[in-house]
Amino acid sequence: MKVFQQLTIFCDVLQEQQLFSRIEQNPPFGWLHDREDELGAGNDSHYFICTGAVVGIVAVVAVYRKSESSLYVSNVVARDISELSYDQYNMILRRFAADVIAPIADEIGIKYELSRDSKEIIDIIPSPIFEKLLRFSHGANKTTGSAHPSDRESWYDFIVSLHKAKIQLSSYYLSRWLIEEGKWDEAKANDLTIEFEFAIGLLDFQEKS
Repeated sequence: MKVFQQLTIFCDVLQEQQLFSRIEQNPPFGWLHDREDELGAGNDSHYFICTGAVVGIVAVVAVYRKSESSLYVSNVVARDISELSYDQYNMILRRFAADVIAPIADEIGIKYELSRDSKEIIDIIPSPIFEKLLRFSHGANKTTGSAHPSDRESWYDFIVSLHKAKIQLSSYYLSRWLIEEGKWDEAKANDLTIEFEFAIGLLDFQEKS
């Protein structure tokens, strides 16, 4: 499933000053330094406007310090439309990396990294546990969710196995997988996600008691 990419820029504070000084001196085509929003956000921020000449969308790219050795793009926010799709967000982020960061990176000895634009549950949980999720999703009655005893048993089998393996699976990814890959309707997927969150919380509590 599609996800928002993440851009990490590996540089210390001195390299950060060099990087943004170079950008300020010679701004790339289609990009503007947004000082007004920067002042409101604090000293550790760098805001850049994608003017629309680049990808046809006006948006702000916000860069913050993540650690002593890295910066990251915390968000890309559209100014001329209500919300960016995954593809639009990632397209602007990739252009920011290519147009703004890449031309200077080698000169001052910094590196950057873009995460993948898709993420699958199989990347997060082991195959045997994923198979249990598939077994439940393919076999369960999609109008009743986990209400039938046999469906509930396979649903619990997946949840307990995940908990025993101490694997963190966000309810966000689970819900999206149920809807996009499992073909559950949104209401039933939300019901199952709530059940999942409650069950994991209960198992965590039991383990600590």
